[in-house]
Amino acid sequence: MGTWRIQIVDKDRTAAQITRRGIACALGSAADVRVALSANDAWLACTRGDVDLLIVDPTPNDVAALGLIRALRHYRNPVQLLVLTAYDTPGLRSAMRRFGVKSYAAKPIELRDLLPSIRHQLQELHDA
Repeated sequence: MGTWRIQIVDKDRTAAQITRRGIACALGSAADVRVALSANDAWLACTRGDVDLLIVDPTPNDVAALGLIRALRHYRNPVQLLVLTAYDTPGLRSAMRRFGVKSYAAKPIELRDLLPSIRHQLQELHDA
């Protein structure tokens, strides 16, 4: 595989850019890391096949992000999914399990602790 295409969906633009820069620096030329303008833009990119790994931060009332996660799993989109949330609750964890999310992390998290999950997701995609 050439360059991994990673997209981040987070209503907090500053947090999204920090995450983007950290992942881009860690993975270097192996990854093209972008921030989606909205959950809808991310969905369109996923349906076009422009995303290998989608990182989503669903807030408690973010219907669009939750809908994006649900749609990716419902339509069995091949995109790998990592939920990285600042709003960790037992209810959100339960909902993500129901949606079939395998990778879930709560902020704050050190990049060195997040990278193994990202690499694992990309390796799963490569092995598929």
